[in-house]
Amino acid sequence: MSKGNEFDQFLEQQTESGEALSEGSFSISLEKAVEKLARFQMPFEGAWALKIIQSAVSSGTIKRIAVKITRKHTQFRLEGEWNWTLEQVEDALLAPAFQGASALVHLVTALRFVGFNQKREFWFGAPTLEEAIVWDGETLSRAPCGKNHDHVLLKITNSASTEKSGFFSGFRPKKCGIATVTKLLSTRAHTCPIALAMDTRRLDALEQDSRHGWGPQSQLMQIRTCLDESLPPLKVPQGTLEGLTKAQVLVEQGLLEATKEVLNNLELSPVCGIAYLLSAHLKSEPGAAKPAWKDKESCSFLNWVKDGVVIQSESLDSKPGFCSVGLFLSAEGLGVDLSSFRLLESPEKAKRTAIALSLLIRDFEHKRSNKIEFIKITEKANRENRDSRNTFLALGLLTFPFSFLCGVLYSGMVMFAHHTSSSSQRQREEQFQKGIHDLKIRLQDALQEREIAES
Repeated sequence: MSKGNEFDQFLEQQTESGEALSEGSFSISLEKAVEKLARFQMPFEGAWALKIIQSAVSSGTIKRIAVKITRKHTQFRLEGEWNWTLEQVEDALLAPAFQGASALVHLVTALRFVGFNQKREFWFGAPTLEEAIVWDGETLSRAPCGKNHDHVLLKITNSASTEKSGFFSGFRPKKCGIATVTKLLSTRAHTCPIALAMDTRRLDALEQDSRHGWGPQSQLMQIRTCLDESLPPLKVPQGTLEGLTKAQVLVEQGLLEATKEVLNNLELSPVCGIAYLLSAHLKSEPGAAKPAWKDKESCSFLNWVKDGVVIQSESLDSKPGFCSVGLFLSAEGLGVDLSSFRLLESPEKAKRTAIALSLLIRDFEHKRSNKIEFIKITEKANRENRDSRNTFLALGLLTFPFSFLCGVLYSGMVMFAHHTSSSSQRQREEQFQKGIHDLKIRLQDALQEREIAES
């Protein structure tokens, strides 16, 4: 059964016994349909917040999003033009079968869920609207916008209202999952192509990716974009590369030295066919005076992006490795289920995946994409050891006239430490190179498996 038929059948079942009560209102059965539809379209906690981001991105007129979360409210400030009237927003909100502009579909999907399903109050106003749309937990109404403002503002309470007494009425204990919303925006909205900030923290940057950006178990080595006219355009987040070398996590210094030139001289296309992050997986071990690193493994992932957010992630390879990639690809035009956060399998989806994998593998083979100078890992270690080595040698020479045994001991310590450190760094250097080689093989195997499955 097609998505449209499922949609129509669902609405028909919910409304067949209802009657309109009066002009400007909707029947009790339709109200129930709206509530059930809102619940059906939210496949995981906090998904409504991603819908607000998608609404802003798909509008084509919003230039910046600022999210502010307090104990009582979650606020979305959308800077830019708003092209819909109050009546259009209300009609879309109260019509479950509305299938108009994507920006309105995303917006009302979110508002139905937080308002009709979770009974949370909201206030929505825009510069072009003389009045604001207000939901107090039970009744939809209009209210004066108050002071003139030059941005779209959506304010939502973080808990259900206990009584019908206005926007700032009493609240039940918080059940909205503020932490979940914060995490979702950080892990799924970092692909937003317009400026996105949450409580002044910039989110719109590919290097913010939780699996393959700078993270507790991920060390970023490379960011690349590739062009291909057979793929729908993917817009790179504006904040990508800003503060790239100022990671908010502990960084393996040898790897940072090896990738410094690459990361400082990246040239990314603002619009591309695919974008990807190349990462090594290491976890710092606490307790040591000098950071110690434990090797980790991770699979490569394909992240499908639609209207600025990651709607679905899927593993690219069948087994994890020391190095992996996070691949980003547009899902525009692909079929989705009723939640809009799961892609339907189709020949077009399979075709895009194969093209993206081929493009990624070819880019790996290109000389310009492989400028990481792993030899600098050993060179950096040698430079760091030089000062300590010279210090111990000087101590050894100074103690020879007084104690032959101490002089020999200091000299021996220098030689042993130098040999051990150099050997360790050479092993690390070889490990990174082997990790990338193994990754190429895994990706080639993944492409071959998909080609066999489709044949």
